[in-house]
Amino acid sequence: MKDEKVPKNLATQLDSAFIRKEPFGLVLIIAPWNYPLNLSLEPLVGALAAGNCVLLKPSEISKSTEKVLAEVLPRYLDQSCFAVVLGGPQETGQLLEHKFDYIFFTDPATSPGQGLPAATLTDKEGNCGSRGARVLCCSYRFPGGGSTRRRKPGGCLTTLHHHTPKLGGLWAPAPQDRGCRGKAGRPPEASFYARSPRQSVQRPMDRQKLLRHNLLTSPGLSFLIGSPRVGKIVMAAAAKHLTPVTLELGGKNPCYVDDNCDPQTVANRVAFFRYFNSGQTCVAPDYILCSPEMQARLLPALQSAITRFYGEDPQSSPDLGRIISEKNFQRLRGLLSCGRVAIGGQSDESDRYIAPTVLVDVQETEPVMQEEIFGPILPIMNVGSLDEAIDFINRREKPLALYTFSNSNQVVKRVLAQTSSGGFCGNDGFMHMTVASLPFGGVGASGMGSYHGKFSFDTFSHHRACLLRRPGLEKVYALRYPPHTPRNLSVLLMAMETRSCSCALL
Repeated sequence: MKDEKVPKNLATQLDSAFIRKEPFGLVLIIAPWNYPLNLSLEPLVGALAAGNCVLLKPSEISKSTEKVLAEVLPRYLDQSCFAVVLGGPQETGQLLEHKFDYIFFTDPATSPGQGLPAATLTDKEGNCGSRGARVLCCSYRFPGGGSTRRRKPGGCLTTLHHHTPKLGGLWAPAPQDRGCRGKAGRPPEASFYARSPRQSVQRPMDRQKLLRHNLLTSPGLSFLIGSPRVGKIVMAAAAKHLTPVTLELGGKNPCYVDDNCDPQTVANRVAFFRYFNSGQTCVAPDYILCSPEMQARLLPALQSAITRFYGEDPQSSPDLGRIISEKNFQRLRGLLSCGRVAIGGQSDESDRYIAPTVLVDVQETEPVMQEEIFGPILPIMNVGSLDEAIDFINRREKPLALYTFSNSNQVVKRVLAQTSSGGFCGNDGFMHMTVASLPFGGVGASGMGSYHGKFSFDTFSHHRACLLRRPGLEKVYALRYPPHTPRNLSVLLMAMETRSCSCALL
């Protein structure tokens, strides 16, 4: 990446000032289950483009995609710069015990800790340890050479031969070893180093800490997405090592519908974005705020939109998905008892099907208004005015997205000006997500940091401030040394002010 030149003050006119984008090192990406391919590859591309190596942890909940990623990615990407790790919640909990340089987390509405335990790595398709964690590659190396250890599929550690690692990359080919083979019966494909691809010197490693050293010892950047509760767990683990994080945590996204708008247009757009992917989208409209009069106009319009999109029998529609797991299905079915069902409400446990549903007469204290729904259920809350709607939104945690529908630009701009959210869209759903030149991320309880497009590159890069000065001109620069006279101080203050100046006195 080309260095970014920056403006200089008078005192640095003869110097070279620039920002250099450098990789953090080894990036850990913990991907979610709701868009398992998109939300795995998008940060992966940004991290690799920034020069990092990547440890990708797909969600074990989306099992089919997890398997595809583990099998297909090595065919198309250089395995010297990435690895795919498979495992469950306990493994991720142990993963977070290790030191990272940065953490990026994405995992909506699931329990914390997808990942890999310490010192349990095997080759492709090899089961590893008592908890069944798997990884594409399995050999450990220590800077400066020395013993390495691997865990056999049975779970016991074996000491391997002496290695003298090269400095050419994060991972280097490992000699074949007959003592550690997975089900595929193949030797391990690579050994892991604790270093960045741009670091010329490997990090020192205490060999006595053998059991704690593995691929996870020093991933440079870890990208995480999930609920605020999980986010706190991740931040607490990161704080032990002063590790910065990017968190995409979701939340309850309000949708204010003004009286001054066409109810059918609103219904079409809200229904499409609410029931897209069966509502399992972190930026989907989570609830509607509107007046009782607008609710009366909106309900038949929503029914019309749902019927037009999914037919008289939505369960048979090829365009309506299913709930990801039995656990989430039971959670969502429990929310159907909140308020009163105005539209839909049907469910089929054998098919994990929940009909597109609209709830009315909902109380703010009910469970459906206390947690992110993450399903095809849309509650409507009544408010008496725009002021009341804004107060309602501001009483709650800052959402990942906020939507406003109105024919009045003043109403839309007022909601934008008097609220805070990760993203905002007026008169539509999450179309702002499709604009690569806009960052995507949360604020407050909905997350921190952002990515998408160039913002992904920036997130996975350290912005290094650099100034290169000539060794001469010491008599000129001596003006800054003590003893400090009033005249010298005034000249220095003037010289350090940022300005557009071609003068080259200093």
